[in-house]
Amino acid sequence: MRNAFEEAIYNAVEAPSADHIRQFYQLFLKTEMVVPCRMQIKPIKNLSPFPSPFSNLLTIVADEQETIPVFTSEEELLSWAKEPMEFNCISGKVLCERAPESAWISINPSGDWGKELSAWEISLLKQGEESFDELVAEQLQESDPHVIFKPLLEEQKERISAILEPILEENPTIISCYGGTQVSESSHESYLIGVLVSADLPSDTIRTQVHDGLQNGLIGDLPFTLAVGTHFDASPELALLKFSDPIVKNTQQVESLNALKKVVQRVGKWFSK
Repeated sequence: MRNAFEEAIYNAVEAPSADHIRQFYQLFLKTEMVVPCRMQIKPIKNLSPFPSPFSNLLTIVADEQETIPVFTSEEELLSWAKEPMEFNCISGKVLCERAPESAWISINPSGDWGKELSAWEISLLKQGEESFDELVAEQLQESDPHVIFKPLLEEQKERISAILEPILEENPTIISCYGGTQVSESSHESYLIGVLVSADLPSDTIRTQVHDGLQNGLIGDLPFTLAVGTHFDASPELALLKFSDPIVKNTQQVESLNALKKVVQRVGKWFSK
């Protein structure tokens, strides 16, 4: 059973999208990981030279590349080391600040869900969330470009609409929700869910509410990518949904828009007289 951070790693690697990659970086910076200490009871081979006399990070050299192995759990560390090791629990944010300039970070190097961060990524992550747009754009360039978009099956639509309808009732700023499935060249399938919102509330607030609802409601189903914006051109993911019928619509928003249209029409007729 994967924890939330492991799930984010898996999605970023197996179903790369702007939402999945951004979520991975967000959780990486916040999550405390199991980081082996440099000083161990038993000597360790292939240690890199001390990056600093104040550092106790285990940094290993292989093929002239310095790598800091980190783990999402003690079990993952034990699976890699084959014996108990001394370790500290360090967040990704602190780890980036302490990492030697040329070192990479390898998350779960021998696990089923692992990921590497290059020295370039680490240098940008030191800036925090301000670097995410550049990091996401770079990662998407490297991902599989051959993706087929398909409409949802009726049973998929019913399941997702049942999750989204209560959220719409609580959030009048949501205008409508859209969905489809993406199939990569490697036949990996995932949902693409798009949410259009008014500009009254920051989209990050809505993103969190909808994401949590989908994550809980789609347990055992396909992974999903969530895109939130005020219009279809706000992101490449939303643009894919431009010609799809909405899964659910906020009736309050629709009524308000219809009322506004009528007012505009009346004003137009008045001026035309």
